[in-house]
Amino acid sequence: MKLRHSAQTDIGRSREVNQDAYGVGDPLPNGIQLFVVCDGMGGHLAGEVASQTAVQTMLATFPNVVQSDIPKALTTAIVSANQAVFDRGRGNMGTTSVALLIFKNVAFLANVGDSRAYLIRNNAMRQITVDHSFVEEQVRAGLMTREQASQSKIKNIITRAVGHQREVQVDVFREPVQAGDRFLISSDGLHGFVDEATILKTINTLPFEQIVPRLIDLANGVGGYDNITALLVQVDELEAIADNDPLLETLLNQPLTGPLRSAEPITEEFELPVGPTGTAPMPVAGMRDDETQQHVPITASGRLNPAMAAIPTSAARPTPTTAPKPAGGGLSGWGILGSLVVLAALVGVLYIFKLPPVSLLFPDTTSTPNQIVVAVPSLMPTTQPTTTLAPITNAPLATATSGISPTLQQPTPTP
Repeated sequence: MKLRHSAQTDIGRSREVNQDAYGVGDPLPNGIQLFVVCDGMGGHLAGEVASQTAVQTMLATFPNVVQSDIPKALTTAIVSANQAVFDRGRGNMGTTSVALLIFKNVAFLANVGDSRAYLIRNNAMRQITVDHSFVEEQVRAGLMTREQASQSKIKNIITRAVGHQREVQVDVFREPVQAGDRFLISSDGLHGFVDEATILKTINTLPFEQIVPRLIDLANGVGGYDNITALLVQVDELEAIADNDPLLETLLNQPLTGPLRSAEPITEEFELPVGPTGTAPMPVAGMRDDETQQHVPITASGRLNPAMAAIPTSAARPTPTTAPKPAGGGLSGWGILGSLVVLAALVGVLYIFKLPPVSLLFPDTTSTPNQIVVAVPSLMPTTQPTTTLAPITNAPLATATSGISPTLQQPTPTP
């Protein structure tokens, strides 16, 4: 088999640090070569450390674990990267990961997070991996359209990350390859801003060595709001394999993990960055990026409350800050109760002794003159609306086709 590849990462035009990383392993004696892209997160420099640690660990681990069980080897490499990143950050940093290898004319791909792998074949492009993100789950549940998801202010929230927790769930995909196939693996700094039709046209029309630099330029051309990484692999020639090759039969029938399974129920509040970036992926449990943070409520089922999808980010609850209590300035629960008792007694005195009424709390311009107005909050329980979520479906993802005029996906506007 003959492969060629082209790769590039770019800081973009809005970030101070490039938290993306990619790696290309040396070809092994059996011809296997590993390609990896990671998109880190977790505050200043931590995301950079996370992505680089993950790439280095995967490239170092894979040659020692790959035998005939390719899906298991890919999973083991990412699990090892997860442990290495977690040990360094103790849950305070993480990274996405997408990996590709081709063996015996079969491509194996694995992913965690929202970095993607695409297959380009016969002038068409198809996304192979499935994003681990809340908007993806909303789309699969029928609660959001693909277009709404691409423009959503919370599209950066992901449900899985490498290194954020002690354990990680990896999805592995298998795809028989043909001569001329191209595989694109990328961070969301590319596919989050440049639409698939434009990516496809670029790949189909430019010489191979010009494709990746052009994709980077396209992402920067619409603002460069995030780090950008693209790695393109082309299959120039297939491996000659006998029809009854037992290893090929094994590869085609090995069990895979994935595709996407529904995330575990989550009850925490998740944080996401707002501002000009708006696309930096954030894992569960509120990992931070370098941008301003706001909270987005998540329902107990682990899905984003559908009512929040249309609310501008500025309407979300701001991040709480911890400050010392002012000395003697506030009212405790007993103090409030005592005040209500005194207020009730005063009203009773006015009623019994027929004293001239006064406004106790605030004047009511709709009432008669000198009428007593007492503001009492309602003690009746309110009924909370409930939302019924549609079941997750396994509908195929949209496929970009040729002949579509190229357009660039605009970045999410900043409120």
